[in-house]
Amino acid sequence: MKSVKRKLFISLEGLIEKVSRMPVNMETAADLRTGLFCLGCTRDDVREAVAQLASEGKSYPAAMISDAIFMANLHGRIRWVLATEIPAFYHLNFLLVDSGFKSLRPVLYHNYTAEEIIRLMAETNPELEVIP
Repeated sequence: MKSVKRKLFISLEGLIEKVSRMPVNMETAADLRTGLFCLGCTRDDVREAVAQLASEGKSYPAAMISDAIFMANLHGRIRWVLATEIPAFYHLNFLLVDSGFKSLRPVLYHNYTAEEIIRLMAETNPELEVIP
């Protein structure tokens, strides 16, 4: 039996893309139920994106994202950026460590690129699959 990796969602756009692909299957629902979220955005950004999806007639993906974010927030599986902050590696590392994973080694500047996160995660926490 194939081992299913836990998902790490690192962008709001990637989350929306994954959930908006229809049909949403049980695997996607499980990914959202157990996933970690470090989207690099504020709560308001997510609320606006969900409202936009709903206004476009995509109420099911909007509800799935809303529910997933609510549960992740409730269970400490998400890190938010404040409106006055720049998304930085420490948001991701705090989430990883608080969730029982190893932190990624810092890069020389304030932030990781998606490609760096994927590469570093494969080296450090191969049991997580990054969804850019």
